[in-house]
Amino acid sequence: GARAFARDDRASAEARDAPTGATTLELMGYFDAGAGGRARYRRVGDEPGHAGKLKTADGAWWELAAPVLRPEMFGAVVGDGETDETQAIYDALRCAMVTRLVLEVTRSHAIFQDLVLAAAFHLRGGHGSGELQLYGGCTLRVIRGDGSQTVRHGVIENIRIEDATDQPAWLPEPMLEIWRSASWRITGCIFDGRVRRRIGVWVGRGSTIWASAIRDNRFHACQIGVAVGDTGDATHNDFSGNTADHNRIAGA
Repeated sequence: GARAFARDDRASAEARDAPTGATTLELMGYFDAGAGGRARYRRVGDEPGHAGKLKTADGAWWELAAPVLRPEMFGAVVGDGETDETQAIYDALRCAMVTRLVLEVTRSHAIFQDLVLAAAFHLRGGHGSGELQLYGGCTLRVIRGDGSQTVRHGVIENIRIEDATDQPAWLPEPMLEIWRSASWRITGCIFDGRVRRRIGVWVGRGSTIWASAIRDNRFHACQIGVAVGDTGDATHNDFSGNTADHNRIAGA
């Protein structure tokens, strides 16, 4: 109807005025129609504080109105696990962090730089194929301030995170690192360290972790599967159903 309109891709939407009175915009793709990144946007009065947005030529701001976020909505449309999609994945994670929507990953995406988030998010693998490939020893890190402030209520589930390149012996940086944390849920994931030289997951780094569930994950070919806490305590957590195999150190 008159209140909705569509464009083939992001560039064509940004290059034209929105129809008068339109409140909904649908992109048929991020770079090209049908190539990935189809999404619906709603008109908003001010610029959104995350990357799930665009501005049409008339100056109107539009915000993602999808029930579930996907990396393709931020330009990660290759999904071959080799092409650098660091910025798109970072933008998608930040949008999930700000909007509290689920980010669902259904392809293999390559990360070449540390991804640092200052608040919790919900990251989910979909269709049994969601994967983040970490190149050059980079890390997915969650830390607020200097690490002394608690980050609460994050969820990471059913996704594979893999070290994609050979690393020097005893690389100190883990694949997933969460500093002072509470009420996190990490379930059904696979952390593959490739050559047993990286920690899979370090939770409560710099302090403590409590009231969290680390369940039903597989820690494979890591230096250590899970490192828990640092200078503080780890209390009221559920570590159950996890599998550790082919790690340099068998336990946590």
